[in-house]
Amino acid sequence: MTTLCKIIQNFTSLGLYKKYAFVFTMLKSAGNRNKRNSSMSRRICYGMRCSLGPGPIQLWQFLLQLLSDSDNSSCITWSGTSPGEFQITDPDEVARRWGARKGRTTMNYEKLSRSLRYYYDRKIVTKVPRQRYAYRYTGPT
Repeated sequence: MTTLCKIIQNFTSLGLYKKYAFVFTMLKSAGNRNKRNSSMSRRICYGMRCSLGPGPIQLWQFLLQLLSDSDNSSCITWSGTSPGEFQITDPDEVARRWGARKGRTTMNYEKLSRSLRYYYDRKIVTKVPRQRYAYRYTGPT
C-alpha cells in the first residue's frame, strides 16, 4: 500500500478525510503533472521516503507526511481553526528533519521558510496572517 493510501486511510478512520480532501487532490494532481508514462507516474515509496513520480520529494509533501503521523505532534500539528491550516511548533526540529531528508546538514528554519515562500505564488501553501509559524494548504486552483 502506498504512503498516500495509508494517509487517506488514517484520515478517513479519524473522520478527517472530507475536511482535508483538497490536500489529497493536490497530491494526486501533482502526481499527474509529473506523469511521463504510466510506469513513471506510479508513486515510489520506500517507507516514509516518498515522492510523486520520478522527481525528489518536495517540501509541501514532506510537511504533509509529518502532519499525517501523530508521532510528529511535538514539532508540527494541524491547528484546527480552518481546513488545511497547520502550526509548526518546533521550527528548528522540522528544519533539521527536512535537512536530514535532503542531505543538507546546514538546513535551518530561515532556509526552510524561504522554500515555503516560493509556494505562495503557486498557491500551494500560504502564511496565516498574524500567527507565527502558521501556514495553510490552499488547495488546487
